[in-house]
Amino acid sequence: MQCDDCENEATTRYRWPWGAEGYVCGTHLVAIKNTAAALNQEPEYLHKPAPAVIDAEPDSEPEPTEPTEPTEPTEPTEPT
Repeated sequence: MQCDDCENEATTRYRWPWGAEGYVCGTHLVAIKNTAAALNQEPEYLHKPAPAVIDAEPDSEPEPTEPTEPTEPTEPTEPT
């Protein structure tokens, strides 16, 4: 997703109390926060969700792993 105000990648989605919303990069997020202070209004900030990971084989099951032996507890060390 691209920033509404420039060509950079958007990092944050925002929504004003009256419903206007958009996407901004880190640089333009500062401008939104300055506008919020000037208007005495606070938009809701929503970090942009990460892209979904596409599973190449959706019906495959994970490989089973071998059980591991429990390890012996270690003695606590004295602080120096």
